[in-house]
Amino acid sequence: MFRQITLRRSVAGSYPIRDIAEMMEISRTTVYRYLAK
Repeated sequence: MFRQITLRRSVAGSYPIRDIAEMMEISRTTVYRYLAK
């Protein structure tokens, strides 16, 4: 439990929120493409 929280904090601290949003958007589009096939 604590490890996940610290991991998320470290990731959020190392990457800007905008980059995280872009990564999530990219993964979302790739998932939709995969499901469309």
